[in-house]
Amino acid sequence: MRTLLAGACCFTIAASGWLAAMALVLRRPGYQGIVALALVFVLQSLLTIGVISGQLGGRVGRVVLAAGATGIVAIGGRAIGVNVTGPHFEGYAVIIGAALILQGLLTLRSLHAGRRTTLGKTAPIW
Repeated sequence: MRTLLAGACCFTIAASGWLAAMALVLRRPGYQGIVALALVFVLQSLLTIGVISGQLGGRVGRVVLAAGATGIVAIGGRAIGVNVTGPHFEGYAVIIGAALILQGLLTLRSLHAGRRTTLGKTAPIW
């Protein structure tokens, strides 16, 4: 599961770089927000890779990671919803939205699975 999550993070980093580059080149209204959101996705992905690799840890890191994972699931769902129901369909947004949902859910599952009680049973994430 960690390999799949790391792959999803790498895809998110690449897709975010592409989105930011397109926003900077096209400079449509609100492009600064798209660039900022892409940066947040990159930071979340790097944090996720750091935690699952064991380089970063601690309670604060896990809480921030869980909050970010919940946020990218919501943003991914919104991206899919807006594009499926909107007047102009953007296939790339649906693919990136699905990848964000996958990354967020795998991150939450990884955090939950990685938290064990002293008896060896899985404890809730909170």
